[in-house]
Amino acid sequence: MGFFGIFYVSFVLVSTTVASKKGSKHPDYNTRPHILLITTDQQRLDSISAYANDRGMKKSGIASPYLDKLASEGVRFTDAFAASPVCSPCRTSLLTGVHVPVHGVIENTIKPHKIGLTVFPDVLQGLGYSCYIIGKTHYDPVPASFIFKDVHTSNTDMRCDNTSYFDGSCGFYAEDNFLETYLVDKFIAKISAFLSAQNITTKQKEVKRNHAAPPSSSSGIARGSSRFFVHLSFVSPHPPSTPPVEPLAWDKKYTPEDLPPINFEVNYPM
Repeated sequence: MGFFGIFYVSFVLVSTTVASKKGSKHPDYNTRPHILLITTDQQRLDSISAYANDRGMKKSGIASPYLDKLASEGVRFTDAFAASPVCSPCRTSLLTGVHVPVHGVIENTIKPHKIGLTVFPDVLQGLGYSCYIIGKTHYDPVPASFIFKDVHTSNTDMRCDNTSYFDGSCGFYAEDNFLETYLVDKFIAKISAFLSAQNITTKQKEVKRNHAAPPSSSSGIARGSSRFFVHLSFVSPHPPSTPPVEPLAWDKKYTPEDLPPINFEVNYPM
């Protein structure tokens, strides 16, 4: 993972506009947004048309219609950089909000980060969020405030051992069993369960007001929580690059020769 926009791309989506009660310093719990943080690993900036088209970059020829749509409907940062060109230091800075010398993880083999640092999932949990991490972490420790963890780190599909993964015997090369497909499906399942349980909890309160016995349920929501934060952390396109081979032959859609040389200049024309 390196300079933001060359090797690390992130997207933050919120589900509602944050509104505060009149005269209140902080937003009400029920008006805070759900938050979804999506990150990719080692994705070049020029692989997203919304950036490449207006920054004087040579077009890569890669189609990115859904990312372009997100860019057109949201805020697109044009002057943002990663805290480090190395994976664990950069991810630890994202987690703690401080520069690399402060948290002490200066390269991938150093762990854990320095004690006494506040991590943002802890802050969100204190604000009433249920926090989930699905995908790659590559930092240590993983905060206990993540009440659900499905971690596939060190560029590894944890559903399979490395040897079998690389020799193809795991059978993960079909699109419906591709790691990123699995991660998205896991996210949809967990958030669907969260929203369903939240709806049940609301109905329980209504029933209680009517002095009737509430239905039984297992919510899977952190106590006092009404909102979710999810970090959906993709491993791709970090090597080993193993895109699905069926049914659409994604593994043959692009070749390294199709991509223009990386422009390492700091000042892209705006």
